[in-house]
Amino acid sequence: GVDAVVPARPGTFLRLGLLRQRLPSSTLAGLASTLLAESVFNVLLTVVLVGAAIGFGFGLSGGALLPRFIGGHAVVVALVAGAVGIGLTFLAVRFRARLRSALAEARRGLAVFSNPAEYARRVVCWQALAWGLRVGSVYWFLVAFHLPATLLTALLVVVVQLVAAAVPLTPGGAGPQQMMLVVALSASAAGTVLGFGIGMQAATALTDVVLGAGALLHLTGSLHWRRSGTLRVATAALDRAS
Repeated sequence: GVDAVVPARPGTFLRLGLLRQRLPSSTLAGLASTLLAESVFNVLLTVVLVGAAIGFGFGLSGGALLPRFIGGHAVVVALVAGAVGIGLTFLAVRFRARLRSALAEARRGLAVFSNPAEYARRVVCWQALAWGLRVGSVYWFLVAFHLPATLLTALLVVVVQLVAAAVPLTPGGAGPQQMMLVVALSASAAGTVLGFGIGMQAATALTDVVLGAGALLHLTGSLHWRRSGTLRVATAALDRAS
């Protein structure tokens, strides 16, 4: 719900704060690793969908900008990568004791991977259902705005959403998402596509906010983050980690 109206996805930190509040014996590293375990399937599917869209040339040729930039600035990229590598190595050596402790805690959050069948049943199945519902909702938004509604078009819209969400300047990639949709669905009238993009994102954001507020009320008994201590717990956990 927070990510639907605030840029740069701060909802992750609020989520960690809620979890930390409900599980006092947990650690930030352990909780963060559970989010990593949850994201593996989503990241893999995102890469497949975006890669397929770029490969088939579905109005996303901008995806080749990064490879072109790297090819044209190979020396700069190599120097930056080397500096980052040296910096990470120094930090790893400097804080190796804390790092070992954090890695030990992180293993608890990644324990589900030790049982692939359990991971598939308890994680992947639910995430696959979520993706199916997402594609289905986009399909019916296309129908509602009288745009050509096919499975391929719905998947293309989802790809546009994924690419636009990578822009941290606006909530959910609002703005870039609509512009990309106009290009990707160029066979339809631009005004109709723009209305579709705005209406779909507004309806989705409103739903996220309502459900998020209901979840926060259920978990904490209050809609006030400060009163519930969620922000305080998240901030304290981050301070201890640093």
